[in-house]
Amino acid sequence: MEDPKKKLNGIFNILNKAIKKYPSLKHAWLLVGVFVLMWLIKYFEIGDVIIPWKPILIVIGLLFVASIFTFVTRHNDKRIRPALIGVSYVIYVTVVLFIIGAIYFGITGKPKFYEKVFGFSLIEPCDTKIEPAFSKVDSSYKILILPFSQYRQSEKNKMVDAGKILSDRLRALNIDDLLNIKVKYLEDFKQCVNFEERSFRQANNANLIIFGWQENDCNGTKVCYKYDSDSISYFMNAKSGFNFGRTQSSSAGDFYDGEGQEDIDYLLYFHAGKIEFERGHFSNAIYYHKKAEQNKVTGPVLTYLACSYQNSNDTGLAIQYHIRALKEFETTEPIDFLNLAVQNCNLGVIYASVDSSENAKKFLLKGVSLLETYDKYDRFNLAESYLNLGSVYGKDTICDSAIFYFGKAKYLLEAMNSTIEKSVFATFYSNLGVTYANCNYWDSALKYHLITLSTQKQYIQDTNSYEFIITYNNIAKTYQRLNDTSNAITFIEKAWELTFHPGNEILRKVINERREHLYKHFNMKSPK
Repeated sequence: MEDPKKKLNGIFNILNKAIKKYPSLKHAWLLVGVFVLMWLIKYFEIGDVIIPWKPILIVIGLLFVASIFTFVTRHNDKRIRPALIGVSYVIYVTVVLFIIGAIYFGITGKPKFYEKVFGFSLIEPCDTKIEPAFSKVDSSYKILILPFSQYRQSEKNKMVDAGKILSDRLRALNIDDLLNIKVKYLEDFKQCVNFEERSFRQANNANLIIFGWQENDCNGTKVCYKYDSDSISYFMNAKSGFNFGRTQSSSAGDFYDGEGQEDIDYLLYFHAGKIEFERGHFSNAIYYHKKAEQNKVTGPVLTYLACSYQNSNDTGLAIQYHIRALKEFETTEPIDFLNLAVQNCNLGVIYASVDSSENAKKFLLKGVSLLETYDKYDRFNLAESYLNLGSVYGKDTICDSAIFYFGKAKYLLEAMNSTIEKSVFATFYSNLGVTYANCNYWDSALKYHLITLSTQKQYIQDTNSYEFIITYNNIAKTYQRLNDTSNAITFIEKAWELTFHPGNEILRKVINERREHLYKHFNMKSPK
């Protein structure tokens, strides 16, 4: 490769001679020199500057034309010379002001100004080889904070670090509410070319990234920030996972107290509640999700609250929150049809649990209709909804409709056989057996109860599980209606025996009543 210094010296010598020979064209020659210099930087890759060829050619072209005007007017009639000189100066002033304004705005405004407007940046390229800030296997909610532009505190005229204030606040929040979060503030991080927030978050194994800056509409005492989370599309009812937050704090203390950070707090408390819900700690889940709701009301957080109350046997509050969640999904733009469908189905299931079959059918049918027409519907949710509809119709002894929806569920489940857990099939066969029993199709009922038992034995290792008690009881009842005394007694005794196993005592009274009834039906005395 040629030595760039020799090239530069040669160019400067040529320009010097040209300027001395034609002094009236010195501006044009200088611009040509700048153009050549930039070409050399690009060609020899001197530094990290990326040249914006199109804007530079336009600017150089305008200035070159202006210089030609100046040269021509000095060799023409005095009447046209002033007009042409005026044009040239207008062009000069316009271009110079444009360059000065671009430099000023690029430095004081958005860091990506040059990249977006001109196609180049004065900032160094991003280092693609970085050491992740967090471990990939860490189950904590991991938050990465990048330095904010410093903003001026109005009362004391003092420069404060908003990124540090935020990181300190989140750490204190973690201690106060046991949120299981980890916060890292990359205090020395510098903006770089082609910085992409989501990729940077993923490369650092973070769940949430927060970063801020000053811009024209975010100055003085305002603090602006953006954030990106791995779960925003569901947690926030948003199609895009990228959000913009803004606060107008009058002091650093207001920002530390959480002003303008409702979205961030929502995410933290939502995640903490989700973890507690998955652990089965429903009272803790309610506490965290209530805190999340105080910061931002969304369909997902209301759904979790409804399910937590449902699992806590508070059916009244569960229905209230399911209805609120449904309204939220119906009114939040853009409408999330999949979650709207699932929420209708949730309401249908809880109404079925309190024997409100008309409401159950109303919401389940609406949910199924949405799932069937949604272009990317969830086949598993659809199968489950068919199963629930079949159960409701079966309980009302509307047998044709019950069998119709069970058939639809069976078709989908068998199509997904390799990805569906055995427990799902066991539940399906059990519900189908109960429905056939409600419709007095006892042979079919027996068939599916026996299939249920066979399926349970494939995935339940504990043979004393309460699930076997329910299945043995259903089989005994079916044999009773078929007048098969021997098998009826065999299975009711198996169910009775399992009620003495630790954890199954709650079913003992019910099974004992069924046992007494069965022996009485066959005119037999039950053994002690």
